[in-house]
Amino acid sequence: MKFCPNCGMPIENKIKCQCGFDVILGEVDEEVFEKYKEKTNSLYESQKDVMNANNPLNNQKIFNKENDYIIDSSEILKNK
Repeated sequence: MKFCPNCGMPIENKIKCQCGFDVILGEVDEEVFEKYKEKTNSLYESQKDVMNANNPLNNQKIFNKENDYIIDSSEILKNK
């Protein structure tokens, strides 16, 4: 088994994954897994805060909803 079935991280000849999955028993230590989830969630939240703080386009439209090149079909017929 190359990857942990619980979290997807590479195992690489480890007996226990950092998420608490025991390769030999095939079971997850629930206490370790809860701490792992808390740690990953806190890292995600801190990264999300940094991304929002450093984003100059925060709360701004990135794309126009309307196409800028819309031409009325009657204008096309007049030009021909």
